[in-house]
Amino acid sequence: MAEKKSNILLIIKLVAVSYALTAILILLFTLIVYKTLMNDDKIVVGILVIYTLSNLIAGFIAGKVKKQKKFVWGLIAGATYFIILILLSFIVTREFIGNQSMLIPALLATVGGGMIGGMLS
Repeated sequence: MAEKKSNILLIIKLVAVSYALTAILILLFTLIVYKTLMNDDKIVVGILVIYTLSNLIAGFIAGKVKKQKKFVWGLIAGATYFIILILLSFIVTREFIGNQSMLIPALLATVGGGMIGGMLS
């Protein structure tokens, strides 16, 4: 029971780190977009890169902490991030994803980034 509780607490901490990192990177990216007047396609790619980097770092940390089944822990962190992302999107916009074409790339970026981070740890 205590191990299960610590695992849940670890995932919560990892997702919090991912979202904090995402917020910082999005703010920096917003400044870059403002200064360069990027087109929408490049903005979408930038956001997906930010999702991937944030979850890569969370997956890396998960792998370092857990030491066994590292990629699974990274995958769990990325999947949790994605689920929260979808829920927040629904709360704000009343749609699960405003742009349906972003659903699969966002899923791959979050889960894939977490899993790769876990494998690299």
